[in-house]
Amino acid sequence: MESSATNPPFLRRGSTQNIIAGVVAFCGPGLFNALQGLGNAGGSEPSVAAAMNATLYASFAVFGCLSGYFFNLFGPKILMTFGALTYSFYAISVYLWGQVDDKFAPMAIVASAILGLGAACLWGAQGTMTLSYALENQKGSFFGIFWFIFNMGGVIGGLIALGLNLNPDDEGQAVNPATYFTFCALMGAGAVFACIFVIRPSRVIKADGTAVVFKESRGTSNSREELKEIGKLFTNKHMLLLTPLIIQSNWFYTYEFGGINGLLFDAPTRGLNSSVYWAISGI
Repeated sequence: MESSATNPPFLRRGSTQNIIAGVVAFCGPGLFNALQGLGNAGGSEPSVAAAMNATLYASFAVFGCLSGYFFNLFGPKILMTFGALTYSFYAISVYLWGQVDDKFAPMAIVASAILGLGAACLWGAQGTMTLSYALENQKGSFFGIFWFIFNMGGVIGGLIALGLNLNPDDEGQAVNPATYFTFCALMGAGAVFACIFVIRPSRVIKADGTAVVFKESRGTSNSREELKEIGKLFTNKHMLLLTPLIIQSNWFYTYEFGGINGLLFDAPTRGLNSSVYWAISGI
């Protein structure tokens, strides 16, 4: 009979936790991508949407540097749950700004800053889970599985937007409020899913029966020293060489979603375009 170490409960398997991370990302950043794919997050004022994106990614950049530190402090369950909740709050704020009253624009910008923190928490936890829970020869497949599930959020979200906006108001330009309500509910469901099913790393068992163990690196026993070690990454030549690739990977989204999809297409076709876009990305 196989031991419990080589045949652990389904929830404790590294592959299962990777899929769970994918489902949470499906509900959070996946649907966020679909929302962004509507152009200006579905709003009608490009300048506000630009301010939101600038705030979001500035916050994301700062807190992303600290995501490993947050992981050590709080663990994946708290980070994934909190991160998913910030996506839901963002969707609510965008709805209030874009559909109710322009006076909610400051709230949408603040929600973008909070989302930057939440995204850093969620993606930091996800990256650690996907790479740490896999054996060395499984890391590529783990990432591929996660990436496919995550991008299906954009696909399904785009199809939801298409279906809910087939008979839109305002000559096809306005996004149906039900789109925001649906996205908000699904993003909240992702937070609940993370809270229930993400488990502590110490309980996870890899495919070869070994437990997940994080080796303590220099500085991690002291918060101040750990922050210093994070700062040293900005002098690491390998990180600096990756910087141009990292920057260009998100450079074009504002132009594609706001400058093309948001201006040249109506609400239903924006949803369709977004769905196809993320389907290709997932494949």
